Amino acid sequence: ALKNSQAQTASTAENIQNSMSKVDKTFQLTGRHSEKEMNAVMNSMNSADLSIKNVTHTVTSMLPALIRTAAGFSILHQAFNAFAEREQVLVKLTATLEANGRAVEETMASYKAFASEMSQLTLTSKGQTLGLLTQAETFELTGDQAEKAAKGAISFAAAGNASAESMLRLSVALIKGDVEGAMHFKRMIPQLRNVKDEQEFMRKATDLMNTGFARAQALSNTTAGQLTHLANNIRGLKADMGETVANGINPIVRG
Repeated sequence: ALKNSQAQTASTAENIQNSMSKVDKTFQLTGRHSEKEMNAVMNSMNSADLSIKNVTHTVTSMLPALIRTAAGFSILHQAFNAFAEREQVLVKLTATLEANGRAVEETMASYKAFASEMSQLTLTSKGQTLGLLTQAETFELTGDQAEKAAKGAISFAAAGNASAESMLRLSVALIKGDVEGAMHFKRMIPQLRNVKDEQEFMRKATDLMNTGFARAQALSNTTAGQLTHLANNIRGLKADMGETVANGINPIVRG
């Protein structure tokens, strides 16, 4: 019975590892791939999604056995790293909220809900959005204004083919009404680069925030966009598993 249990654990670990490998290969896709190939990869990712969900429910009881297999140890290592990355984002945001004297629990709940919404509507992951909100807080914006700044950064990024992180200061300046400061970043947006009049700049920048977010949503609805959504979801599931590992590993380490 023990041998059968060990064999089943090893088989489960290898299946998940194979699924994860297929997920990792997704990021090598380019526009040269056919729709049939893209759909095949999406099916593999859905399979990985299901495998990880299934094992997360029982990972605590499987920990000792998983650690003893090469595939199992590899899975747990990936999961723990994913959780550590998520935890680092949350620790930074929590520390920033505390330093700014915010109501941490209430604000964090609102920010997590907003990050989840952005991850569903755009290709920006929850972790990326929480990072943008942390930056917005450092510029003394909070609550709805911080969320507006993050959404603006995502919009400008889609409009200008840049990163949302690089667009945040432009978004923050616009929300604060600092037109002069915002115009320092116009070189990063082709549509705004040659605008010299402040009123025209504000009008075009505001329009661009609206059209940019629409473009961000459109990109997320493409086949490649759906693959990215799945990949983000699977990273989230890895982090969930990693949290379970972190909570269950201490008794094993302590013997």
